[in-house]
Amino acid sequence: MIKEAKFLLKRKAKSVTPEGRKEVEECIAELERARSKKAKKQIEKGKIALRKAVARHIPRTRLDVVAEYAYSLATAVLIALLIRHFLVEPFKIPSGSMIPTLQIGDKILVNKYLYGLRIPFTKTRFVGVSKPKRWDVIVFTTQGIRNASQYPKNFVKRVVGLPGETLEIRDGEIYRCLSDGNGNENSELVAKPEWLWDLPYENTPEEREIRLNEWDYVKILGIRLPREVLGIKMPWANPPPRESLRGYWQYGKKGQKFRVPKGHYFVMGDNTTSSLDGRAWGFVPFGNIKGKVICKWSFLPPWGKGVVR
Repeated sequence: MIKEAKFLLKRKAKSVTPEGRKEVEECIAELERARSKKAKKQIEKGKIALRKAVARHIPRTRLDVVAEYAYSLATAVLIALLIRHFLVEPFKIPSGSMIPTLQIGDKILVNKYLYGLRIPFTKTRFVGVSKPKRWDVIVFTTQGIRNASQYPKNFVKRVVGLPGETLEIRDGEIYRCLSDGNGNENSELVAKPEWLWDLPYENTPEEREIRLNEWDYVKILGIRLPREVLGIKMPWANPPPRESLRGYWQYGKKGQKFRVPKGHYFVMGDNTTSSLDGRAWGFVPFGNIKGKVICKWSFLPPWGKGVVR
């Protein structure tokens, strides 16, 4: 109240009479003395007196009221945007590529400062706490990643390959190729943590039929139209049935070794049999990564649904 009264005196200086200014300033001084003494009764009396003095001597128009509400709303929106851009951002899972870790429709929160704060509208980062580690679940944008999606989208996958590593995928397991310095290479199994779900997810016939139907059609403004009519041939918008996924792989074929470029990461979905991921379109630049998935959440109790790892 004291700050607001001082602000109004300064802002409305021309419209406040000398007598009115004196009365408001006396009320402010009295309230400040009561506050310093922590006298509750005097504080309450001082608040009432100051409120009446401000209402009597400092005229407020409808425009002033509207401006105050607009200022409060703009401040709240700005704080929300800052939190969303620099600290934590919510996302919703649209597909089953991360089953069983993340189910379709799950809402997640992403830590955006762990890998470094990003300058708005750029991919430049600063004040990073750490770099992505193997087995981190991350959210990233497909912007600039060729064949990942028809237009830039946010994907959620798990990091399985780090910058500079040479990898090989055998029977769903990740192997890291190491050199002994004499031109000889040895392959080392990259062991998964105990908590990481280790079995492939098998689609039921019903789920495969649903995926097939999704693949044949595309939604535009809520209307389902056949892809053939639209001339859409790219498979990345809605994944085809898992039986045909291997045909799109560029990396991870049997006996194939590939190197992760510096500054990039190799990612895969936990639902490896039904995930179009790095095996199809390659590597994720560090600048594309938005953050690490930390937990699931809900609008209704229980609010938090558990840490994601």
